[in-house]
Amino acid sequence: MSFRSFAYALAALPLALACRPAPDDGGTDKDTTSTEGDADTDSDADSDADTDPTTSTTTTTTTTTSPSSCPTPNDLATWYGTMDASLATATNYSADAGIGALIAAGPADGMTAAVDLMVNGAIVAAIGYHPAGTDPETVWFADRNGGFRTYGIPFPGVQVGDAIALHVTEIDNYNGELEITAADGFQILSSGNSVFVQDVAGQPLDYTNQGRELVRLWGEILTDNGPCGGASNCYTVDHGGPATVDVRVGAALGLLAGDCVKVTAPLGTFGGVAQFDLSDWDWLAVY
Repeated sequence: MSFRSFAYALAALPLALACRPAPDDGGTDKDTTSTEGDADTDSDADSDADTDPTTSTTTTTTTTTSPSSCPTPNDLATWYGTMDASLATATNYSADAGIGALIAAGPADGMTAAVDLMVNGAIVAAIGYHPAGTDPETVWFADRNGGFRTYGIPFPGVQVGDAIALHVTEIDNYNGELEITAADGFQILSSGNSVFVQDVAGQPLDYTNQGRELVRLWGEILTDNGPCGGASNCYTVDHGGPATVDVRVGAALGLLAGDCVKVTAPLGTFGGVAQFDLSDWDWLAVY
C-alpha cells in the first residue's frame, strides 16, 4: 500500500493524522543552528517599495499566562525551535510577495493545478528535515497575506530568514494542505530578515487564516494516539484553546501523556482540521 493510500485509510479513524512520510530521524543529521534562514517571502530585495519584511501594521500578543495545566515555559524569549531567536518578531510582514495569488489559485482537495505565478520577496519561515549534505526540499515561506510551502523541490543554500524569488508552475492540494510541487527560477534575494511568529497558546487555531504560517504554542499531551504513518506517533495536546490540537512527530522521541511540550512550527491540516506534522522533530521540546 502506498503512503498516500495509508493516509486515506487513516482518515477513517477518530484521531487520524496523515501527512507526507517523515524521515526516520528528524532530530539528527541536520543543521539546527540559528543560521538557517535566508529564503523567506518578505524581503527588501524586491524592487517594490513595500517589501521591507521588518515593518508592519499587524501585531500579535504573546501569551504570558499558562493556557493549560502545564506552566508557561520560562524560555519564551529565547526558544523558537530550530530558529535563531534574534530573527523572531511578533510583527507581521508588510510586503506583498505573491502569496495571496498562490492561495487563490489553490485547487480543490486531491487536485493539482498548473499555474504561472511569481513569488518575489517572500520570507522563509521554516525548513523541513533534510540529511546533512543535501538540499532542503520542503520549505515554508510567507508574506503579509499568508504562508505557503513546497514539497519535493530543491532549495540550494536556503536558510530561515532568507527572502526568495520563485516561479511557481504547479500547486497540489494534499488532504487540504496546499503545496507547491513544481517551480523554477529559485533565487535568494537577501538574508537575515525578521520572521513573523504568532504566539497562539490559549487561542483558536484556524487553518484558513493561519495555515502554513509559523506559530508557537505550549501545553500538555493528553493522549498518545499511537502510530500514524511512517515512524511517527500522533498526540493530542491541550494548548488551552477552545479545541485541542493533534501533533504528529517521531515515535522515537518517547513522548508520554502528561508531558508538557512546546512547539514552534508551521500550522498544517488534514481534512480541514488544523494539526502539526513536524517535519523536523526539533520543532518540539519537552519542558
